[in-house]
Amino acid sequence: MTYGETFQDKQLIEDYMTSNITFLNEFREYLKERVQLEKKYAKESADLVQKYSQKFEKKSRQSICITSPNGLGLNTNSVADVSSLNTITENSDPSPTTPTSPQDVNKDYYTYINAWRSILNQMKSVNESRNKFSQKLSDIIIEKLKAIINIREDERKI
Repeated sequence: MTYGETFQDKQLIEDYMTSNITFLNEFREYLKERVQLEKKYAKESADLVQKYSQKFEKKSRQSICITSPNGLGLNTNSVADVSSLNTITENSDPSPTTPTSPQDVNKDYYTYINAWRSILNQMKSVNESRNKFSQKLSDIIIEKLKAIINIREDERKI
């Protein structure tokens, strides 16, 4: 064999390219599975938020009677009415509202309502972020990896 007639490192280069292509394929498969996990988590989490949102709405619809010291009463039937409580008590009397009897809910109840609302809203936000992340991962990285793999396959054939 004379120098220059055959490329002596051909097999070494082909093995190197094959291992790179294999790595890219495995990484792409990993990312696909990761996307599926992210979507599954976001869906199950959204279901959980929906479940507790419904419970929250049921509890918030319960009639709550709270009066301010000047005798002004307020019957709340929805979460939206909670914000009007502050307006009514602020305009009527600067002192805090007090329950009229032991079976009435105290002011801390509204803290719980706000806490639940905050928790559920944050969870919705996390779900949206996970969905966006999985979509971008799928659209940008996985598709680019597919294109790179195809290019490497073509280069290897040459």
